[in-house]
Amino acid sequence: VIGIPVDGGGISLNSLERIAEREDRLKAVYLTPHHQYPTAVTLGAGRRLRLLDLARRHRLTIIEDDYDHEYRFAGHPVLPLAARADRSVPVIYVGSLSKILAPGIRVGYAMAPPEILRKMSDRREAVDRQGDVFLELALSELIEDGTLRRHVRKARRVYLARRNHLAALLARQLSNVSEFVLPAGGLAIWLRLKPGLSAEAWSMNAANLGLSLLPGVHFSLSPARAPEAFRLGFASLDESELAKAVRLIAKSVPGA
Repeated sequence: VIGIPVDGGGISLNSLERIAEREDRLKAVYLTPHHQYPTAVTLGAGRRLRLLDLARRHRLTIIEDDYDHEYRFAGHPVLPLAARADRSVPVIYVGSLSKILAPGIRVGYAMAPPEILRKMSDRREAVDRQGDVFLELALSELIEDGTLRRHVRKARRVYLARRNHLAALLARQLSNVSEFVLPAGGLAIWLRLKPGLSAEAWSMNAANLGLSLLPGVHFSLSPARAPEAFRLGFASLDESELAKAVRLIAKSVPGA
């Protein structure tokens, strides 16, 4: 597994190109283009087209994980890579219902060329022959009668309010030691620390106050190049809980 750098526009295609030219065994690229994990940046339409061209030239399969594309707060959702690809670029499009309904609902879905789907189905059957039939039937009803769509609309309003509340708290209490770009969607804010601050030391201080903060090194395949940053999820916290969390984060600043 080789990590590819990410910038404000998503995956670095120049880096991917260099790796594809160097690594003959490279077969696929996995990415979360709608709200990149962990930074929450969106891969724009232009860069998506360039990625498809790169994959075509280097004969790469694209695994497009669109795990929380439903939660887009600004502008229109970007058309998936799978919708733009032709037969020359295999795209495996995957998603999950756990971000929509509950973490405990471990049900996902995949769309791919028929020959790939057959292989995926065979592997899945070898691991779990039957699956959870009753859960899947219940979920199919929620989808077919429109309940799931209505739930997503309501949840989107709730999460938008929580994103805005968290952003306001961070700007008011932590702007002297950190910065962030307001994400257009997703369920987290990527908080970058100002130069000279250690995310590891900050997280240790927070742990002493009972708050769990995962520094950027936990999301990186190259620890030496890991950003000094935190991913702050807001989906499960109401406004009072977010306010308490930010107070503890501010109290945990190294040297404060």
